Amino acid sequence: MQKIHLIRHSITEASKNSLMYGSTDLPIIPEGEQLILQRKMDNLFPSVDENCHFYTSGMRRAETTLRLAYGDVVHKIVPDLSEYNFGKYELTPYNKDSINIEELAFLRLHTNSEYITTNKDVSDFIARIKRGLNSILSDTDNNAVAVCHSGTIATLMMMLFSDKPTNLDYWFPAPCEGYTLLYENKKLISYTKI
Repeated sequence: MQKIHLIRHSITEASKNSLMYGSTDLPIIPEGEQLILQRKMDNLFPSVDENCHFYTSGMRRAETTLRLAYGDVVHKIVPDLSEYNFGKYELTPYNKDSINIEELAFLRLHTNSEYITTNKDVSDFIARIKRGLNSILSDTDNNAVAVCHSGTIATLMMMLFSDKPTNLDYWFPAPCEGYTLLYENKKLISYTKI
């Protein structure tokens, strides 16, 4: 059985202050570094063997989380696993009353998964992150760790497990948490929470 561990990066200044962000390449703050080291000390990251493959989105917050959690491991960068780009709302507080939901369609996924079929921006994001996951599955038959982003992980989970609750809020992982996808013969069979 193959396991793909999807782990959210640790805390940044923007995540600490509940700002919407995705394309801005922010570093982990000291509090985030402490969280990684504490989770590592408590053995809360998935254990791996010498055959495990490692991946990140390439953003600083993902790179630092991987390095502090697993050491200076050889890894591949999969930009398709990057977060959603919030455009003019990047680095602004999340406030439903001040956001034009038509301009920022991604937020509709919090309440309505069917919206993805009618919005090109969101459907392009979903196609991109699915492509990122498929590139990992094509790259290795071994277990893998992919450090990426909350929106990426939540959207993938919502799409892969559509029989479960259909909004992002259910699937959003906390910093340094995520999900393990379980595959048998390249067929997704289940998941567990990290």
